[in-house]
Amino acid sequence: MPVCGVDGNTYDAACGRHCVPVAIACQGECPCDECALLEQEYVDTLAEAKACMPELTVEQCDLLVDEELSCPCTGTFVSTINQDAVAKLEALKNEFVQKGCDENVACDLVLCEQFQEARCDSVSSSCVDGG
Repeated sequence: MPVCGVDGNTYDAACGRHCVPVAIACQGECPCDECALLEQEYVDTLAEAKACMPELTVEQCDLLVDEELSCPCTGTFVSTINQDAVAKLEALKNEFVQKGCDENVACDLVLCEQFQEARCDSVSSSCVDGG
């Protein structure tokens, strides 16, 4: 199955994502289509939604969302303090589905890991799954 790397080159990913030497920009051959761009925007926004403030004593990593759009097997926690980023994640997910980007997607056969909690990491100032 071909994938497009962030370097703009198409790679054969028959052995899965781990055999591609760069980060994957989208499924399929380069250049990426609109669905792949939505997926990347979701990943970028997810990083914003995971931001937290370790100095606060209130629970911050309090909302479980999909870690990725095309293969939403695994969830990850974000902070609802980041209201704009959380709202954008939901809007991107809705647009992804409306455009049919979630249809006929070949996902890696892996066990889905579902975390029950997360914590705000004091080093990265980001939600870290697993408590």
